Amino acid sequence: MRERGVAGAIVCAGMTRYQYRIVDLGMFSAIERMVESFGDLGAHGWQLVATYDKASNWMTSMENGFAIFIRPVADGEQPEGPWAGPYLYPQDEQAW
Repeated sequence: MRERGVAGAIVCAGMTRYQYRIVDLGMFSAIERMVESFGDLGAHGWQLVATYDKASNWMTSMENGFAIFIRPVADGEQPEGPWAGPYLYPQDEQAW
């Protein structure tokens, strides 16, 4: 069965839908940010899809990249928070 979804896109029933989170790894101390965010997201059912280094020079403490996480959303259910959004570190956390 096909139906119209967000912005008129065609959605097929039974198709796996995903919610996305983007983690900004920043330019400095990316390892610490990765440990914190990857651990938190993994504990809450998110799966790492990709990491990307915008600067392409992963020199120690000079990284500048992001990571993408997904988790499935069952048919007929709505995601917790927006379908796609940034990962909010606990010190920056806000209600969606």
